[in-house]
Amino acid sequence: MKSVVKFFALFFLITSIFGCATTVGVNVERPAELNLNGAASISIIPFSYKKNFHSFFWNNETEKLARYTNEELEKKIVSSEYLTLVDSKETFHALKHNLELPCDVYIQGQIEDYHERIIENDHKVKTKDSDGNEITKIEKEFQLKVRFSIFYEIIDGKTKETIYSTTEHYEKTSSDYSSPRDLPYASTLAKNSINSYSTKLIKKIAPYTVHRNISMMKDKSKNPNMKYANELVKNGQINLAKEEYLKIYNQTGQIEAGYNAARLMEAQGNYEEAEALMSEIFYISNNKKASRALNDIRYEIRAARKLENQIKAQEERKNQETEEDSTLKEK
Repeated sequence: MKSVVKFFALFFLITSIFGCATTVGVNVERPAELNLNGAASISIIPFSYKKNFHSFFWNNETEKLARYTNEELEKKIVSSEYLTLVDSKETFHALKHNLELPCDVYIQGQIEDYHERIIENDHKVKTKDSDGNEITKIEKEFQLKVRFSIFYEIIDGKTKETIYSTTEHYEKTSSDYSSPRDLPYASTLAKNSINSYSTKLIKKIAPYTVHRNISMMKDKSKNPNMKYANELVKNGQINLAKEEYLKIYNQTGQIEAGYNAARLMEAQGNYEEAEALMSEIFYISNNKKASRALNDIRYEIRAARKLENQIKAQEERKNQETEEDSTLKEK
């Protein structure tokens, strides 16, 4: 599936050694987890929140969480090459006045079930009294525990139907502090959870990059040609290494050589070639590693096709919208 490589933005990062097994690191584009029918423009309606009247802080922490959630989602959408961010004010105005929305989809949500709690712990500390005798003192330590949920839904801009909705639950506890006055703000403590949430949500709606480590099979034959091919991999000469492994396999039938050649084809994005060769290796050897590698390759083929279809759907939708805009201007 060489034609899909341009969509994959696949490239080699490193080659390293893990317990004598040579490993090639690659970055691979994954398709969005949801089917948004080619949606490319998206708007984030500011997340709502319920005021927390039992906060230990003067400022409303739920308001901060909602604002930070909006900021993180918008930041990640702007950084995506597959999505265009539409101003939430325009979308909100269109929703309020029942006008055509300026975005393909929009997201809205709420910070819910927010709770803060200061935990007081006794901490034993060994010290010495004025006479030099060892004694144990009890010192108070304090932690802040924050728990909240984020409900959100992804809505189709044309039909106003909900495409997907869920509630994510988060809980975070601070480190120990000697005084409650030193505790961090709840919103600061929860930022990592918001970052995790926004990353998870973006994977639902846009292709994303993952890092993979593809391991070679260790050579037990002490074949000098295999050693040479392994050195090529370590030096980042992937194509030369693949050709060398193929040459060894074709000449000797050595399973390790054929396996490694197939894995390098996979690393280069040549998935169908890799599948054909790894299928042959597994059929000949019934090797468990070959079976797992074959499953990996077939997963990559499915992911590549899904990504290609998503990008094609986006292009078709953009072309259709451009044609509709041109028709309206002519009228």
